Amino acid sequence: MFKQSLIILGLVSIMLLSCGGGGSADELGETDVSTNEFVETSTETETSSSNNETVPVQSQRKIVYEGEIWIVDDNLDSIRQLVHAKTREYGGYIKHERYEKSDQTIHITVGVPSENFFAFMEFLKNTGEKVVEYTITTEDITDRYYDLQTRLKVKKETEKRYLELLNKAQTIDEILQVQERLEAVRRDIEHIEGRIKMYDRMVTYSTIRIKISKETPDTPGYEASYWEKVRKSIEIGIDILEYASLVFIALWPIWVAIALALLVRAIYQRYKKRQ
Repeated sequence: MFKQSLIILGLVSIMLLSCGGGGSADELGETDVSTNEFVETSTETETSSSNNETVPVQSQRKIVYEGEIWIVDDNLDSIRQLVHAKTREYGGYIKHERYEKSDQTIHITVGVPSENFFAFMEFLKNTGEKVVEYTITTEDITDRYYDLQTRLKVKKETEKRYLELLNKAQTIDEILQVQERLEAVRRDIEHIEGRIKMYDRMVTYSTIRIKISKETPDTPGYEASYWEKVRKSIEIGIDILEYASLVFIALWPIWVAIALALLVRAIYQRYKKRQ
């Protein structure tokens, strides 16, 4: 009986430790491990657990870099090959590539090591006939990253204590209760580790989205030549004639009415002359 009481007290202490350092359930997708049989909690245990947490030292800032650029050049394939070659040279890789035949545009998304991000962007800026769009964005995720590290440490300590309690459990009910909470903690650990790995990838490799296209009237800063303006004027004139002819045809009832009126007038005048 005394040993069973120790196990229940241990479960209460571990639950308080987990809640004290594990963050919100909404953010981590954690399972609520409190049950009615453990209503009597110890404020002293909770305070002690929170005070004993060790926050990792933020030895290095975690910065995520992203870039976007729009290159205009008549030789799309040449620019594409340069982008592929430079990506390999800088130790990067192609994430995604798409060619739009309708407007002759190539979209390439690359991942490059963050230490080569600015050098790669500078290379792209000097590639092609001209650059019409150029954007660099940064995001500091340092606080989020080390907060996850702290939560992971607390969860692993909780897992360790649950394993110790599992070895002391004697009845089936005790074993099931400990296993249920152990599985919930392990799910939280997997979730946190997954987010940490995602942040590591985002920090290690920067994403650059590249658009390569020929210059068209839709291109920002486009200036049409004299002959292009002449051609455009002719096209506008043809459109006006086409529209006018359609309007003329659409008003055919009016033209028929006018023709009938003229015909009746001519017949009437001829009749009057005969008299």
